Amino acid sequence: MPFTLPWSWSADFQKQTCTVLSNLGYKVFCIMEEDAKHFLKTDTKKYEEIPGITFFRPVFFLPFQRFFIIQKINLTANYFLLNLRYFFNKKIIWIFDPQFYNFPNFFTNKISLYDCVDYHDSINKNVRNSFRNQEKKLLSNVDFVFTNSKTLQKIHISTRKDIIVVPQGFKAEQYKINSATWNKNSKKKVIGYIGGINHRFHFYLLYKLIRNNPQWQFMFVGKIQNDEQDKFFKTKEWLGILKSLPNTSWLLAKNAKHLSELIQQFSIGIIPYDVRQPLNKYSYPMKVFEYLYHSVPIISTPIEELKQKKFKNLIYLANTAKSWQRKIVSRLNNELNKSEKEIAKKISEQNSWSKKVTKIIKHLGLPTY
Repeated sequence: MPFTLPWSWSADFQKQTCTVLSNLGYKVFCIMEEDAKHFLKTDTKKYEEIPGITFFRPVFFLPFQRFFIIQKINLTANYFLLNLRYFFNKKIIWIFDPQFYNFPNFFTNKISLYDCVDYHDSINKNVRNSFRNQEKKLLSNVDFVFTNSKTLQKIHISTRKDIIVVPQGFKAEQYKINSATWNKNSKKKVIGYIGGINHRFHFYLLYKLIRNNPQWQFMFVGKIQNDEQDKFFKTKEWLGILKSLPNTSWLLAKNAKHLSELIQQFSIGIIPYDVRQPLNKYSYPMKVFEYLYHSVPIISTPIEELKQKKFKNLIYLANTAKSWQRKIVSRLNNELNKSEKEIAKKISEQNSWSKKVTKIIKHLGLPTY
């Protein structure tokens, strides 16, 4: 499994997939391209020690790794050496990113798949076009294609007809509900968000909503991110404005247990994504299931995948600060009943990581040991 992001990135779909695969009895090789090192230098990079998971850092033999062509030559050499080492082993080539469209061609005795969990997009037109071209090649090159949403299946169906929709995947096994931690009777109702804090936010909507409703406390739990897109959308400046509002709080969860305790304080879970960005419009946020698992109703901008009938009464969609305010008031006055909580829990449990990965493995015709 080739990686483009760090092992412990906030969107940890690769980490969770590897963990489930190792629990099912598979030996997992994580190829950490971003951590490539010179073959003469001592490897000081440390990763978690997890049974069944090996972290492979490509080594580069030719100098001037900063040049694209040199980088590709070095990586190709690594893939061939890796294939030689495990030439006789049955391999699953598990790909998440379009840039690895040619990856299956380096290995023998393999099954390849594209696990499509995002709509790949960029503000840079050249990068966006590159994503499109690479993804089309990847869709054609692999043996199987899986998407975590009907929306992504619909987008790619013109390129590949036999796309299989699987559960979204979220870490249900790591959460334990503890009613003793609940704090929903405080004077201020908590309107909460979990996840990466970045350019995906509809900042103007949030600003108006928070400023106009001092009676509610808005809690944001997650890491603040800063990449090229954040600079373009002025994330840092907007966060400065939001943080100046007295009814906001910004936290980091220490672990899954702490995150669960924080979610249990929410009266409403929010997904304030700017759907003018295609990345957001065609997304399927994992936080949907984290909220539902904790019986927290959701207010979201109109993300395509959240328009499904199964989310009726569980997710309210709105696209302006005024409509958000009305939906929040309505939701606070009408908490989820027992039946709706049971439906929410069932939907979330059906989308655990183990259910997603096991379903993929079965489609490949392989054992789960």
